[in-house]
Amino acid sequence: KQTPLVLTSAMGYINKTKRIGQTHRVIILKVLAQVIEDNLPTIRGDLAAQLVAFATGELTANRDVIVDWQGTASDIIISLADICPPVVLDQLLARFEGSQLPHYFVVKTLADFAQKSPAFLVPRLKEVLMRMLPLISAIRHDNIRWVFAAAFGRFAEGIQHYVANVEHPQVQRNSFMGEMDTVFGALYPAWVGSNESRVRLTAVEALGHVVPLMTGELFQSHLTKLLPALLQLWKKETDRLPVTIGMCSVLEVAAQRSPDAVRLMLPQILQVMHLLACAPWSAERPNELKNHNEMLRCCEIIGRAYTDDLVSYLLKQLENHGVRAGTLDILKHLVGRMEEQLLLKKELILTGVKGLVVDNDLKVRKALAQLVIVMASQQYLVLEGWRPLIDFVLGGCGIDLEAAKGKPPVDGVSPAEVRNVCSHIMNLIATTIPCMEAKLWPYLFEFVVSPAHMAALPVLCKCITHLAVQKKSQSADGFLIDFDAPENTNLPKPQAILGRLLVLLNCCGKAESSEGLAAAILELMGQCALILHSSVGDLWADALPKMLAYLEANKEPARWNQDQWEHMVLNLLSLTLETINDDEWTVPFGDQLCKQLDLYPATPAGASPYARVLIRFLGVVASKSHNREFVRRLLDFMFARTVHQEEAHRLAMAEGFGIAGRVHNDAVLIKLDLAVKNDMLRKSTALFNKKMVPFEPIRAALMLTLGHVAAMTPAPLVASRIEVQVLRVMMDNIPTIKAAFVKEAVIRSTSLIAKAVHPSRLPKEYIMRERDQMIRFMMDFIAPPPADKESEVNRALCVLGLGACTDLIYLPPVVPVELQREFFTRMLCFFDGDAQPLHPAAPATAAAAAAAATAGTEEDTLAPVLEALNVALSAFVYMDCRVECLMRCLQLLEPWTAAAN
Repeated sequence: KQTPLVLTSAMGYINKTKRIGQTHRVIILKVLAQVIEDNLPTIRGDLAAQLVAFATGELTANRDVIVDWQGTASDIIISLADICPPVVLDQLLARFEGSQLPHYFVVKTLADFAQKSPAFLVPRLKEVLMRMLPLISAIRHDNIRWVFAAAFGRFAEGIQHYVANVEHPQVQRNSFMGEMDTVFGALYPAWVGSNESRVRLTAVEALGHVVPLMTGELFQSHLTKLLPALLQLWKKETDRLPVTIGMCSVLEVAAQRSPDAVRLMLPQILQVMHLLACAPWSAERPNELKNHNEMLRCCEIIGRAYTDDLVSYLLKQLENHGVRAGTLDILKHLVGRMEEQLLLKKELILTGVKGLVVDNDLKVRKALAQLVIVMASQQYLVLEGWRPLIDFVLGGCGIDLEAAKGKPPVDGVSPAEVRNVCSHIMNLIATTIPCMEAKLWPYLFEFVVSPAHMAALPVLCKCITHLAVQKKSQSADGFLIDFDAPENTNLPKPQAILGRLLVLLNCCGKAESSEGLAAAILELMGQCALILHSSVGDLWADALPKMLAYLEANKEPARWNQDQWEHMVLNLLSLTLETINDDEWTVPFGDQLCKQLDLYPATPAGASPYARVLIRFLGVVASKSHNREFVRRLLDFMFARTVHQEEAHRLAMAEGFGIAGRVHNDAVLIKLDLAVKNDMLRKSTALFNKKMVPFEPIRAALMLTLGHVAAMTPAPLVASRIEVQVLRVMMDNIPTIKAAFVKEAVIRSTSLIAKAVHPSRLPKEYIMRERDQMIRFMMDFIAPPPADKESEVNRALCVLGLGACTDLIYLPPVVPVELQREFFTRMLCFFDGDAQPLHPAAPATAAAAAAAATAGTEEDTLAPVLEALNVALSAFVYMDCRVECLMRCLQLLEPWTAAAN
């Protein structure tokens, strides 16, 4: 609050205290500087003038250079320069005494003053130069050379800034030619050739600012020696920024004043300039970044004056892999800045760079992608030959990060960085460059079904969605696509597009694992509904927002339910085909799905989950078609292409056949009957042909499928189909089943059959005659007879088997007493401590095995088995509510309850 008092007190203390220590003095000066900086608006002119006079005295109080002391005083002067610039100038010029060299910090402060207040100093600069120029010959020390060179550079820079921004009749660019000629004579060749690098670099940088202001005759007379000298410095110096700044200005002036002389040296200039422009640099180091930008400016200066030469040279250098990325960076700068000069070179440049799309070097891919977006903005990609570059960017969007995981970055560029750059660039091309809309629509649909671009689908879908919105807002004719037109020969048909989108949608619900692909697909489908089929608009307008809302509400992994999501997608497919209700569209849709199965090959981890989804979708398609031959063909395809060795695929085939069986029950059951017969033959020939698919996985798939078909069979048909076409086949196979996974398939199928024929589902009472035998089969699976040494049993199988028994017990009539006794006798062995313990089910993966190994003692108990057994025993009492039944059950339990007591 008392700024003047503090400042005057500090000055008074220093002036009065003659023997104050240097350290103490510097501390006070730094406090002064800080107070001035924090309270600058409150300092008035008279106080500022006192402070400037005081600081100037401190500046020259000692002839030696003491940076902490004099540097702080200089900072005080410069911070007050805008308040009282005349006082600053007068105080500094007063320190020039005749032919004696001024103090180092007087010159440095003048240089800083010129940088901060060029509007004030430039009109008075002649007076300053009149004091300084005569002293050049007296300079003997490098630090004085350095500070004079820096000051001359700042003066010249200030003159150019002033002339460019202020109209003053007496201050023009040529007003200082004589003085700048003298400065040039001091800088070159003596100071530019100094052995002291600090002097040499500062002189070169100052030279760049001086050259535009000197006379043309003097410049031209030195040019043939100046350029080679600067080229040598360019190659020699490690800190190239000052040389680059100087060279940039020299080249610009030389190209204007002596173009022929520069052309003679152009090969050497291009060689050095290109090599240095392609040198590695880091954006984290400001000087390197600034130097690189100045290098690009040098290239631009040469390009504007010698366009043909530079373009030809750069395209030639693209053949050299070592400098390819750097050359692309230069081209990117030129394409963005030299639209007029490169107008007739567009096709040449496009042809030159599109051949690089096959280069797999990550640094080159990143540089080329960045060039593509600039070329697109300058309308290069409206020319013939644009497609490979768009394909290239989309390919970058689809880089497989899983395959690249663990690999170190190449030249500082990682696969993830290239993918992010390409995704951003593709989005910019589609959404911000109007001239690309006509090129990308409908071309981008070609990539929807491309296996190489699967990882690019999030950004691809967003781009197509944006283009669709734009096209619809412009005109309906431009939005709708004639897929049969000759120019659209390569476009996938609507059926192929929809099939691909739905399969991916089914598997990509989790946003964190699919980069928002599910939402992108739903938005694309919503915008392109009329393109895919004219009748689905209303259906999708109602269904798709609900699915988007589900995605938004369940973003957290803990809340996500994949089964529920898959049911929603399956229902969307079913309703879509039902709405279309046209075999001329549905049959090609099914054919396209069959073709697309090859898009999802198996991986080292197993069969593709997308293939599993597609098999299930084919069942939906079959259920919506009235073409019997097509349905039979789909069923054959589903069975042949299912990976029977994998449980998930067996389940998908079973569900697909079950869905198809709702409508085409006879055709499905006939196919299963033929498959069973053929695979019994397969079993007999498999002994001699080791390459065949093992019999047991196929049998597991067939057993499971029979249950799903029974569950989906319309209620009026169940009674006539179950015993002959389902249970007979199962019962013929059950006695020879030993493998646990086949048993599991039979058990699950049995449970589904029992639920399918439950009285609550059927219109009239039905008695399942094979019920009791099926219960005995289930008991054999759970507790094999002592003589059966081959059967595999595990805890999960017992739980499932007891559940199937429970479902069978709930069927009418009441289970016979003899069978009840047998069930109690064989199943209550689980309560017997001497019985052989059950082993957990074998983990499907190494991760599951590790989890099971650390699961703890609870997993090793029989609790789930005993719980399932209690439910099964309760079912007997539920089905027979008489006291006799209850007493009989208690009697059968008595040996175990007594043992427990």
